[in-house]
Amino acid sequence: MTWSKTFGGIGSDRATSVRQTSDGGYIVVGHIGDYGTISGGGSHDVYLIKTDASGNMTWSKTFGGTGDDYGFSVQQTSPDGGYIIGSRTNSFGAGWFDVYLIKTDASGNMTWSKT
Repeated sequence: MTWSKTFGGIGSDRATSVRQTSDGGYIVVGHIGDYGTISGGGSHDVYLIKTDASGNMTWSKTFGGTGDDYGFSVQQTSPDGGYIIGSRTNSFGAGWFDVYLIKTDASGNMTWSKT
């Protein structure tokens, strides 16, 4: 083993996709479940983590609303160096769970989202 890292909070957290980024680091998406202490107040939010090449966290972001939101896939976009996240939401959209597509800039700040 070269290294291992742990990220998350006090609740049920899960990583569902990890990709190497153009700078040699990694981008991780999944969900964080800190039950009321996360950004949207739901029990789960989409959780995006950026690390350096050694796995040290550079930044993390959460996305979601008052319902449960789960991230499943992430990809770095070109040429802007941002990220596109495929997820599902119970906070936004028309029904119980809908597709939730999130676009961020290179620092993980949301630039747009679609349900």
